[in-house]
Amino acid sequence: MRIISGKFKGRSIKIPKNLPIRPTTNLAKESIFNIISNKIDFNSLKVLDLFTGSGMIGLEFISRGSDVTFVENNIKCVKHVSNTLNILSINSKIIKKDVFKYLINCDDKYDLIFADPPYSLKIENYEKLIKLATENILKNSNGLFILEHYKKNDFSQHHNFFEMRSYGDCSFTFFKQYLCIVSFKIEFGLKI
Repeated sequence: MRIISGKFKGRSIKIPKNLPIRPTTNLAKESIFNIISNKIDFNSLKVLDLFTGSGMIGLEFISRGSDVTFVENNIKCVKHVSNTLNILSINSKIIKKDVFKYLINCDDKYDLIFADPPYSLKIENYEKLIKLATENILKNSNGLFILEHYKKNDFSQHHNFFEMRSYGDCSFTFFKQYLCIVSFKIEFGLKI
């Protein structure tokens, strides 16, 4: 896998074969970062990378100037991300913890949250994840929560839904805080 843009552009990261992950493809990653770059400024952005896996999404944010906190429960993934950060001389926080336990007890606020849970995650846990991220963890109404998931899951009816993009079997659904959506709809005369 390679880092697409920023300070570490073109840098290849070797992903161990024994990691229990499903990495986001370079094509999907490049497409999603192109979309994000039209919505936000990466510099000094406070990012939370949930279900970190290989750490490639967080590394993309770091490469572009963002401050990233990684949350992952699998020790092999945590060690891999830690080793990668050391190789690149990056000082970033890695938290080895269950994502849901972390979110329930989290006092920090973030500008952007990215989550790539296992595709086998139950729908009620997806709903719980969306609720915790959008209501408790986003810093303000400009914050963005991006959920990577299997394309057959559809969250477009969720009241925090903003937009969705699909690439092959994977989809990315964007959510914002509810207050932002309501004020946008009121401002432009749309039905709530």
